[in-house]
Parts: sequence; C-alpha cells; structure tokens
Amino acid sequence: MQEFVAFNAGPRICLGKDLAYLQMKSIAAAVLLRHRLTVVPGHRVEQKMSLTLFMKYGLLVDVHPRDLQPILEDMGKISGKGNDGKIQLAATVA
Repeated sequence: MQEFVAFNAGPRICLGKDLAYLQMKSIAAAVLLRHRLTVVPGHRVEQKMSLTLFMKYGLLVDVHPRDLQPILEDMGKISGKGNDGKIQLAATVA
C-alpha cells in the first residue's frame, strides 16, 4: 500500500492512510456501479516509470450512464415508482 508517496512509510506514516484508501475504493465502486467507462478510441494507454506508477498520457475515458432498473427488476426488488418518478426499493426483513 505504499505506492502513493504522500502516505509515505516508516516512522512518519500518514494516520489517515487507511481512511483515505477506504474512501477511494468506495467512490470508485459507486462510480463504476452507476456508469460504464470506456477508453477514448485512439488514446494510448502507457505507464510512466517513476517512483509511483501513473499514466504517461493520462487516462481519457468516455462516461456512459448505466440503466439499473432492468438489473433491479431481475432481482425482484422493485416495488414500483413513487410520485416523483424515482424507483422505490422494497426491503424484506426476515
């Protein structure tokens, strides 16, 4: 986990490192659940060799929204739509 230099290591390790990694993973999961990312056609994806690995030319992506309603319907958890048009989920308690 010491790939990111700002968190450093040794006697002066960042106290917020674990929380920062948790937040990064949570945000990435939320974005990937609701959107589909595709690399821009013709964009070169290469790593730049340095102390920390990052993209030599950045990572250009197109963001496409996902329609989650069919997935939720397959799971059988949609109880209908409210007056505001938003999907309402039915919770079952055992």
